[in-house]
Amino acid sequence: RREAGSAVAPEKAKVDSSLVTGHLLALLRIIDELSHCSTVQQVCDRAVEMAMASAGAFRGVITLRDGDRLQPISQRTGGADPSAATVRVSRTFVDRVMADRVALVALDTTEDVNLSGAKSVAAIGIRSIMCTPLSSGEEMLGYLYLDSTDSKGRRFRSDDLDFVIAVAHHAASEIMRLRLAAEVHQSEERRRQLSRCLSDDVIRYLETEEGAGAGGFAGSVREQIVTILFADIRGFTAMAESMTPLAVEEVLADYFEQMTDVILAHGGTLDKYIGDGIMALFGAPFSKGAAEDAQNAVQAAVAMQAAVRDLRERHAGLQTLEIRVGINTGRVLAGTLGTER
Repeated sequence: RREAGSAVAPEKAKVDSSLVTGHLLALLRIIDELSHCSTVQQVCDRAVEMAMASAGAFRGVITLRDGDRLQPISQRTGGADPSAATVRVSRTFVDRVMADRVALVALDTTEDVNLSGAKSVAAIGIRSIMCTPLSSGEEMLGYLYLDSTDSKGRRFRSDDLDFVIAVAHHAASEIMRLRLAAEVHQSEERRRQLSRCLSDDVIRYLETEEGAGAGGFAGSVREQIVTILFADIRGFTAMAESMTPLAVEEVLADYFEQMTDVILAHGGTLDKYIGDGIMALFGAPFSKGAAEDAQNAVQAAVAMQAAVRDLRERHAGLQTLEIRVGINTGRVLAGTLGTER
């Protein structure tokens, strides 16, 4: 910790047990308050509020890095509507904090030669300033800034900075925790979406490719040998005309689910549904060998016929349900084709 405008570090004051207990309780309150936040916005709002209340600040703001820019996430003032104001910070002071990666406090800006002439300080009438980085390891997330003016808020004390540093430290930890949780959730959701049309081994292959920086299947178009399976329901149009729309939807939903499970179980990739038809690939996005891909497609077709027999038993009036399956192996361009939009 350093104090702006001070030539030497402040002397360590003797503390009694009641003061230590008070600090510990305050620390526990910070941890408890921030750990109950479920979003980054909530963490920032609560952190600014706690820091302002402790230091008696009139204004406070937390900014977070967004690419090369620092964006204000939570801004508060001691006015009638605490969240309505835009907090204009002392750029001179903040730049020193971010450059040196250290928390600073200016107890009285009029006594700091670096701040007394700063335009933002003079324009707003700032008397005391505190600012501490929000960091996680070597990563600088942003900063927490507080100030008081000549007429509003109180002048900060040296020990105010200790509490503000603690708030910033735990806020940064919670922000990183929530960001990591969001990344995990996005990864799981992506995997869940992929699992609807890709087998587990295909998903693992894509994740390995992306992890190695290869861009995955979507990032390339290549020529390769692929076995393609087409299947549809024989006489579907006539059958659908004799059923209600809801009954048709129930049959198709069950049919697609059963057929897709069979395709994925045999290492295939669901390409698309076409009305009552299904198109599946064996050998894309990656091949187990042209012969094995073709064999898997044939085995999937046999298993699909068996699954149809189960469908007949579950749905009344589908005793004549049959599917047609066509399989062909050839050289194709495999990948994502078309426009970027």
